[in-house]
Amino acid sequence: MLFSCFCERCLEAGHGEQRVGAERALSCLVECCLEGRVLPWSAFISESGVGELAKRRSAAITNLVDAITGGVDRSRFCVGLDLLSPALAPLVGQDYRELSACCDWIKAMTYTRAIGPAGLPLEARSLVRGLEQAHREITRKKASFFVEGLLGLPIGSMEELYRTGGFSTDVLSHELGRAGAYGVPVLAGIELVDHPIFPTQITAVQASSMLAAAKAAESSVISCWNLLYIPKENYHLLVG
Repeated sequence: MLFSCFCERCLEAGHGEQRVGAERALSCLVECCLEGRVLPWSAFISESGVGELAKRRSAAITNLVDAITGGVDRSRFCVGLDLLSPALAPLVGQDYRELSACCDWIKAMTYTRAIGPAGLPLEARSLVRGLEQAHREITRKKASFFVEGLLGLPIGSMEELYRTGGFSTDVLSHELGRAGAYGVPVLAGIELVDHPIFPTQITAVQASSMLAAAKAAESSVISCWNLLYIPKENYHLLVG
């Protein structure tokens, strides 16, 4: 979210202000949390003074994707993009509105149970933990409330995350609603696995609930990660 590339090439291209901007944003993040001010991401980057930096970063990503997809024969091939869930995508420069013009469909990483990279539980809890560690007066409750506002998550969802170990299907529905407003089909990325490495064990009840939420949102699904780790009962729900 806060740090981009600092390799020699990027520094030579004049992106050195990213380091200063990241430090300024981190300081503002802590101050806002301490003051109990709830800001959505768009308001936060404006207040922290890194709005233009965030725009340039987003534009660089969109321009790169456009350059790559521009060479695809769209009469023969479809272009799909694998993007972070809408709560996280703006933080890393992924603009659904702009990127939708470069593709035919988007698979959103709407992982509400996964304790792994790109999963909402891991990323949200890491942000809360980072705020807690940044200042002794920032409690988990205060940080959680701030993170809900920053990421645009439903109020109380962080409390449920800490209580149950994952977000509910209400958060999945919420994220799919946010993702489906840009004119291209959005497929729900859901995790149906019992994975030996990541602590993600999805029960048949949870799988059924996620599939129902995707259906209600009129979204097709892509079951993510290695299909070999999907329990048989979850697989039957997926294909049945």
